[in-house]
Amino acid sequence: MTLRGASASAVAELARTVAAARPGMRARLAVSFEAAEGPPAALVCRAQVCSAPIHAADALRAALLDESSR
Repeated sequence: MTLRGASASAVAELARTVAAARPGMRARLAVSFEAAEGPPAALVCRAQVCSAPIHAADALRAALLDESSR
């Protein structure tokens, strides 16, 4: 998954969401940060297919814990 934003502090809420979701995940997770303009966003990728940008923490948690993609 990739967190995008103007700075690492700009994506802090999304990063906290990822950290909180990790214990509930079976698969390993690689997280990277990419500097980008615009609102903070996360891209969740599985099997070389990535989601559209996710901006809300609750939507990110749902994408990370999506049972159908495990």
